[in-house]
Amino acid sequence: MMSKQLTVYSLRAGRCQSFYIKMLAVLFFALSVLSPIVAQEKSISLGERIDNLVKQQGISELLFEDFVLPIQECFMENYVKKGAMANGSLDPSEIVCIKINGQYAAIAQSVDDKIEYLFDVDGDGILESKTTSMLVPAWTFRKSKNLNKSSTNNVKHYLDTLMKFFNGNENPYQTGTVRKTLDELQSLVANTKTPNRDVLFALFTYYRFIQYSSEADSIALAEFEKLYKERFSLDCPEIIFLHKIETCINQGNITKALNLIKQGSVLFPNCIPIQVYSWQLEENKTLKEQKYKSLKQKYPNHWIVKQI
Repeated sequence: MMSKQLTVYSLRAGRCQSFYIKMLAVLFFALSVLSPIVAQEKSISLGERIDNLVKQQGISELLFEDFVLPIQECFMENYVKKGAMANGSLDPSEIVCIKINGQYAAIAQSVDDKIEYLFDVDGDGILESKTTSMLVPAWTFRKSKNLNKSSTNNVKHYLDTLMKFFNGNENPYQTGTVRKTLDELQSLVANTKTPNRDVLFALFTYYRFIQYSSEADSIALAEFEKLYKERFSLDCPEIIFLHKIETCINQGNITKALNLIKQGSVLFPNCIPIQVYSWQLEENKTLKEQKYKSLKQKYPNHWIVKQI
């Protein structure tokens, strides 16, 4: 009756497809049509510094440029080693270093006949996350001249909306409500007159990076929480607190997850997903059975409770 396998329900029950498939195809064309794709003899690994790669590889020649998203700060420039295109084609062993909003933020490389991207997720110059789609780390917004910082909290509405979805009876991924909310966020950020564009984009970015790794989850989540607290002098919102628990579970940090669940149960007693994780991580068989029965009795129609 009760699952033994740890499952993160609200973020993993129906992952949204990346908005960046188009850009993946563009870069794939640049690498594969111009020359056959073959794996590099030695691929770039996570943990390397992107500035060192630029220097070591002699990266300076623009390959192509475009917008990752229709947002002013999401302009992407793809650079390769000087002379790499001298013969009119790009050797597949070459790496592509990517600037976003004028700052090196990622590299692209061919590995096993596929294009993979390595990202500096937090702006420290170190490649921390690997994906198969082109994303835009939230920190690249920092140098924008159109952040329109304001103490008026225009972000709370979206946090509350997302929390309402996850606490409701309908699966927000199946109904498309999460995707609709993220589309709204993207449109808001695209408007340079929107207040607090960097905070809104950090929230948008988190939901993009959750598809790929718990390490990227954690960094993107911390970036949003830091900006939100600095801008509005407010503690961690309920939806973000929930995602912190889920990130800990995904990273296998059960002790920290349990501590957060204990805090969250007091701070947000009506948060159903937190109650589900409290049941899921409970080791006492008697208490676990009690929590299970309570969930089934109180919230029989909740989309996550239905899954347990």
